[in-house]
Amino acid sequence: MNALENRVSRRSLFTTAGGVAVGLGISRLSGTAQAAETLPALPWGPTYFPASGLDPDAVRKSAYCIYYKDGGCGHAAAQSIIDALGDALAAAGATDNPWRLLPRKLFSYAGGGVVGWGTICGSLNGAIGVMGILGVHGKLGNALMDYYSTAALPTNALAGYVPPVGIPAPLPNVVSNVSNSPLCHNSMSLWAAAAGVPVTHPSNKDRCAKLVGDIVYRAVELINDSFLSAINPPAWVPPANYSGCYNCHIKPDMIPSQQGKMDCLECHDVAPAHGSWRKRKGNGG
Repeated sequence: MNALENRVSRRSLFTTAGGVAVGLGISRLSGTAQAAETLPALPWGPTYFPASGLDPDAVRKSAYCIYYKDGGCGHAAAQSIIDALGDALAAAGATDNPWRLLPRKLFSYAGGGVVGWGTICGSLNGAIGVMGILGVHGKLGNALMDYYSTAALPTNALAGYVPPVGIPAPLPNVVSNVSNSPLCHNSMSLWAAAAGVPVTHPSNKDRCAKLVGDIVYRAVELINDSFLSAINPPAWVPPANYSGCYNCHIKPDMIPSQQGKMDCLECHDVAPAHGSWRKRKGNGG
């Protein structure tokens, strides 16, 4: 069991000059590598990014465990990466480690697509939130959103994984599906339909825990590439299946116009009279 997995089930005792801090949450405020008395200005990368990078597989397992132990996709995604960053800096002997001063559950609000409203999936919210702290969300966020929307998730990467005591083992042969959307509403609802279960079914928890692991794995890959190899994904372009809709409805003089990069056809039908409607409204052919 590595340190990332072990953290979700242990209680650590840290002795500092100011006294003793006991417990999983409080211990984050102490340790051999402490942050300064005040948090540094954002962004924190590359100053507070470990020279050796992060292990994406270890972070994936940590996210899976945190999801079950603490609950919430947003919290599990963000906290697994924050913990990994803090641990890596501590292992390298850093004297300043602001990751250890961040309170836990900063992204707990994001569960269920932000307090259950089914908007952006909490795994994306949490992971891109940490990218924002590092200052690379603009470079990397689009690629992560696109991965979530176009990949068949959850993957089977955790097959055979034996988590710490008290954390359920991943279920085998869980259905995967492509959401074509970063929204929890689309992603969860379509998955439940594909699996033939209601969204309240117990297997949904396994699905979401695995999905959070998949998203943080990809997020760590992107972050490592950016900081360690100066490799960033290409600029986002709309996929061919809806590029015509997208490119038309973002024109400066277009009415109706639209905001966002999601697949239009997930929510909108293109009626035969689409072009004539535009003409009647004086917006061209």
